[in-house]
Amino acid sequence: MITHRARHWVAAIMLVLLVAAGFGCASQGVEVDPTKIPPLPNPQLEMVLRVNVGQAVRSALVDLAEQLRDDPDTSRMTADMYMSDEQDGLVLVFAKQAERDGAVALLAERLPNYDAEKTEEDDRFLLLATPQEEEVTRIVHAAVDQSLPILRDRLQRKAAAKKLPKNRRARKELRPVFSLTPEYPDRILLRARGLLVEKDVRDVIRLGPRFEFKLMDAKAASSADVAELLAPHGATPPPGYRVYVQEHPLDKKAFFLLRDLPELTGKHIVAASAHRSTMGEWSVAVVFDEKAAAILAEITGNNVNRRIPILLDNRVLIAPIIRYTISKEALISGNFDENEARTLAFMLGLGAFPAGLEVVSAQGDGPSARPDNP
Repeated sequence: MITHRARHWVAAIMLVLLVAAGFGCASQGVEVDPTKIPPLPNPQLEMVLRVNVGQAVRSALVDLAEQLRDDPDTSRMTADMYMSDEQDGLVLVFAKQAERDGAVALLAERLPNYDAEKTEEDDRFLLLATPQEEEVTRIVHAAVDQSLPILRDRLQRKAAAKKLPKNRRARKELRPVFSLTPEYPDRILLRARGLLVEKDVRDVIRLGPRFEFKLMDAKAASSADVAELLAPHGATPPPGYRVYVQEHPLDKKAFFLLRDLPELTGKHIVAASAHRSTMGEWSVAVVFDEKAAAILAEITGNNVNRRIPILLDNRVLIAPIIRYTISKEALISGNFDENEARTLAFMLGLGAFPAGLEVVSAQGDGPSARPDNP
């Protein structure tokens, strides 16, 4: 017969096993495969999240452009590349028809799940590469897999910030516990108990940031220049460029004509930290991996005395003038206060979702959030 004391220890062991399996919060510290974790039983909150397919495809095309730039064969043949405005595809630009025809055969071999359409524009030869339906499904499936550990990490940190009551029974009942289960092709099932509520989930999926370096048109040094350049195009940016906004105090805005494809993205960030200068100004120091360091050194070395806008979640944060070659480290300043700098450093360190997550449905909300549990 199992005594009351023995049942207590069995329950304690089961709780430890649940935490180690991925149901627990921030003290987990165990590497697990989230795709193999069963849904949490008896949840107080159940939410279905969906990956934004369009953003997932765009993110995959940005990665594809980076791969093609790194490939000596394709980089040698292509004069430029940019995102297609009309379709979810990547446009490769060639100076010669023979080079484009050679690229068609090369892409057919290396990218069998992409369709290649040949077109011409002025004196340029274009090749539009678009993912087939099977490839789009694979991209979205991968986005779900990539989102799971990021979402789990953010939720664990959110849960760790909750203040639990001292009463042992109440503490056990209110401890945040959750599970994440993929529902392919594009959804994630979240189940939670305790102090983890719907607002917490919405907060962590809302926060980016998508971090990008982009080069601006050499002729568009000011908002007036942007307007002048767009006039011949009927206020529509030329192929490969988009207009981005930078917010300023007193409701002022600055406009930048930037290349659509980023030169560098946040996936290459290895560390980020908030710093305060001797003048009391807060900034964020970012450290990149070796590959990004080489790209950044080339970009900044070739564009001294030009601006290089830094974007967060598709908005221009700052547009500093390059004074010298930068490689592995960069300092981001943008009139931050301490909380903003620390939050930005924290989110950059966690990494961004490959695509936005949207709430499809939410049932229940757990116990009401208390004043000391924002």
